[in-house]
Amino acid sequence: MPTETKSPTYVAQENAAAKAGSMIADAALISGKSQTLQLEVDIPAGTGAADTILAGYLPSGVTVVPGQSSITTTVVCGAGTFKIGTASDDDAIRGLGASNSVGTSILNSAVPSFKSTSRQAVIITLNGALTSGGKFFLNLGLVYS
Repeated sequence: MPTETKSPTYVAQENAAAKAGSMIADAALISGKSQTLQLEVDIPAGTGAADTILAGYLPSGVTVVPGQSSITTTVVCGAGTFKIGTASDDDAIRGLGASNSVGTSILNSAVPSFKSTSRQAVIITLNGALTSGGKFFLNLGLVYS
């Protein structure tokens, strides 16, 4: 049976939900027209196909630009692939395969930008197993409008 895991960023943002809006993990306000939202994901033991990871929240009123977004791996994560999206569209942001070597991958720049009209969770759906104990950073390029 698939499992659901919450990242440390997601938990911190979930705990600060009473202060909804344009916020990051420590509930400080974000200012400016563009920002990068970094979501750190630790891959738990037993992670496999069809499991989901709640990575963090997108603030209300932002557009995610896939061509300005990337995945950075700090350790070998395995050969699994995953979708990145929201509860209403699990592939809205379009992930690439997790790197089986240390490095950075740019998300699919051919995919249109994704507008987040309300505060919503970023959900990663796995297709194939990722290595337990691995870690990656999802860096989302955001434009505020």
